[in-house]
Amino acid sequence: MTVLQHPLVRCALLIALAGALCFQTLAAPVPAGGPPTFAEFDQNNDGRIDEQEFNAARGKRMSERAKQGGQLRNAAKAPRFSQVDSDGDGAISPQEWARHQADCPRGCPR
Repeated sequence: MTVLQHPLVRCALLIALAGALCFQTLAAPVPAGGPPTFAEFDQNNDGRIDEQEFNAARGKRMSERAKQGGQLRNAAKAPRFSQVDSDGDGAISPQEWARHQADCPRGCPR
């Protein structure tokens, strides 16, 4: 009997293969989902989101979602910068962001 014909060796190989497959599945990137965070959009970490950061982060998020096969069903409902910048000062504060997320968890109608 060869080593590969031994039942314990076969069992050990199957367990190792199953473990490797599970690890690869767990290590795969998680698709983007859920509401975006303030930090994700505040790309320069200055505590506010300007229109350029807003558009860049939203574009990146949508692109990553599309690459992972995610549907962009609500892309047409994506809020404009001016909808989130409620005081019109040209920047979104953490408070404005939180208020918008609470009011429009799945995007606001235009």
